Amino acid sequence: MFMTDYLSVVIVYLLVVLFFISFGLFIRRLLKNHEIKMEQLRRIEEKLDKILVNQEK
Repeated sequence: MFMTDYLSVVIVYLLVVLFFISFGLFIRRLLKNHEIKMEQLRRIEEKLDKILVNQEK
């Protein structure tokens, strides 16, 4: 009986740790994707600015 109680507590702790690790990796991936999207938008804006300057000539 003691061994099963100990094992169930260890499993719960491992699941909690796994949850926090997964959540941290998820947040990191979201931030990285956000940075990539912002860089892409910046490049698109630069290209649009060039197009507008060329059309004004």
